Amino acid sequence: MSDYNFFNDLSIKKEKKSTSFVVTLLLCILLLLSMAGLFAYNYYIRTYLEVDLANTNTAIAEIKASEDLGRILHKKDILDNLETIIRNIEVANTTIQGRHQVQENVFAMISDTMPMDVEVTGIDIGDGVITMRGFALNKPAIAEFEHNLRQMTSVSDLFISEIVNNEADYGFVIQVQVGGGSHENI
Repeated sequence: MSDYNFFNDLSIKKEKKSTSFVVTLLLCILLLLSMAGLFAYNYYIRTYLEVDLANTNTAIAEIKASEDLGRILHKKDILDNLETIIRNIEVANTTIQGRHQVQENVFAMISDTMPMDVEVTGIDIGDGVITMRGFALNKPAIAEFEHNLRQMTSVSDLFISEIVNNEADYGFVIQVQVGGGSHENI
């Protein structure tokens, strides 16, 4: 029988591995490490971009919401201004209708008191004073017109500021104060 020598393996010199094998092995390890590094880098960039995209979307939503809010507030201001204008127009309309009613009444009363020989060519109404311009064929017609105006209950004072003798008629200006108050010529 033969003896088995356990130390035989140690006594045999090991053969050296070739350098090309070591270089190939190192290149493979380097390639694997670079692939793992590239994967890690891409994962980091992807995660960073996703977070940045989410932040950008949030900022865009906030900007859009603030723009919408700004437009809504601007339109609310316009609506408030228009409502104020409508209220002012309604007040002015009521006032104008009230004055129009008064003017119609005053014109009716003046035309009822006007003698046949008197013609009124212009009437100005302001601050409770009615100024009438016209002409009459004679002075007694102007006096009758004045007398008739004084008989009206709404006339508080009357003043004939001018009578001009034209060739064919007499021109006059009468100021009538309606409903009390003061006027410098009355």
